Amino acid sequence: MSRAVIRSVSTAIDVWPEADSLVGIVRVLGGVDAVEGGDAALAAAVESDAAWVLATASLLRSLRAVSVQDMSPHLEDAARFFGVAANAHQRPDAVPMLRVVEALRELTIGVVSSDAMGAMATKPLSVDALAAVREQILRFSVDSSGLDHWYTDNKRAVLAAWTRLVDDLDQMSEQLGKDGFYQAEVVVRDLLTIYISARTFRIGTRCADIVGVQDLIQPVIDDGFASNASHLSNLEEYAAELESRGGGELDDEEAARLHAARSIIAIARRVAKGGETPGKSDGGAPSVPLPHLLGRLVPLGSADEHLLTQISPATLTALEEQLDHVAAGRSHLNLAQQELFDVLREALSTSPDYKDEVMRVVDQLLLLVINFVASRTGSSAGHYGYLFDTTANEDKIHEDLYNYLVGNLGSRVEYEVSHVGGGRVDIRLKFDTFAVHVEMKVDDTKLPLSNRTAYLKQAVTYQGNDIRIGFLVALRHKAFDPTGPPPHIKSLIGHTAFAIDGDPEPRHIIHVAVPGSRVNPSNSK
Repeated sequence: MSRAVIRSVSTAIDVWPEADSLVGIVRVLGGVDAVEGGDAALAAAVESDAAWVLATASLLRSLRAVSVQDMSPHLEDAARFFGVAANAHQRPDAVPMLRVVEALRELTIGVVSSDAMGAMATKPLSVDALAAVREQILRFSVDSSGLDHWYTDNKRAVLAAWTRLVDDLDQMSEQLGKDGFYQAEVVVRDLLTIYISARTFRIGTRCADIVGVQDLIQPVIDDGFASNASHLSNLEEYAAELESRGGGELDDEEAARLHAARSIIAIARRVAKGGETPGKSDGGAPSVPLPHLLGRLVPLGSADEHLLTQISPATLTALEEQLDHVAAGRSHLNLAQQELFDVLREALSTSPDYKDEVMRVVDQLLLLVINFVASRTGSSAGHYGYLFDTTANEDKIHEDLYNYLVGNLGSRVEYEVSHVGGGRVDIRLKFDTFAVHVEMKVDDTKLPLSNRTAYLKQAVTYQGNDIRIGFLVALRHKAFDPTGPPPHIKSLIGHTAFAIDGDPEPRHIIHVAVPGSRVNPSNSK
């Protein structure tokens, strides 16, 4: 019965913030807090479950904290309880979680004390410690017993999240050279991924997968520091992009956005460390409310909120859009796909058209294309038979990509549009003030797509009266060994800037190779 109560409390605190007060019941049942008439034997029997629940409850409290400074005591509690679960009860799931919480705790201490680089020299963040975490993850992955607490075994998602976090920590030395506060946010975001991946369970009649659990937990942490992480990182990324273009290349509106972004980042950094701008506001709500995401960065009615309201509404609205335009889609990519996404965005950043609404749309298309290639290269012949057919022509991949894009973009996707660039474009993606054109090919050569000049010329021709960014997608029958595994996704999607005589600006093509003429793995030689 005690174990059932502990598990019920755990479920409740996942869903309702108000249930946090029930954590005290778990402390009593687990023997942490002594009560008159308590049963020591019963407490010992459920101590493992109680330690795990108290640790994850503390972790949730840290994720809901409003600043880095406020995270520290909850991380201390999480480390203590994970330590009991890992050391006293030998829980294989708690061992690596203990190590990553200890690492985050040290990093948080360093950030608050303005010595983030010093934190990297501590034992929990050392190269040896991170290597030990990888070893623990490997050991856990081959443990046939699975998770020994009551949640459904979802090893793959949990281990992927842990591995990603360890990789982030391993790169922290370089990243801290940019800004320790924002790199701490990267870790917080990935720690949240671990939390929601590890806690897949049934609520009522609903069997929640990772996305379902995120839907349930997200409202709980929505107003906390962790949910602001990716938003602030996006704003820093946008400011860096504007700065890289130089002051002379920015128009008045962009210069105003850069100045405002710098101010907002400085305020957010100070607030997250527990500081506040000297002085007081005039009290009450501002006459013009801040946009939703920006408003969450500062305390309501504070002097910092008053400072932000002095920025023009148009600039605030533009920055609000930048806060969240990439985070949602990128969060669904794995590590390799995220790196590819960032490389492609960096390559496109040299295009004068890659800004504002065009950038948001093209980023969405990049995410769609990456997911398209990932799903097709991972499929079997039973799902996309044309990829295993040596006679498949251009129409097959044309229809497949068209249907895929329609499923995501609806009526914006147009099929074989005439009178574009003097010809007919295979797919046109029509938006309010511009269009993106996609050229389709079937190819029987082994040349890289970046060297297929005729294809590139045709693809960039469609850009003559529109934005200078487009896509070239080819079904490739002979470019890769059909009896072997498909190439890595980073080798299949690339970028080429194509120079045009008489045009000072090159045109940009994202070229996508989809392996064809494949054979089933069981028939490989």
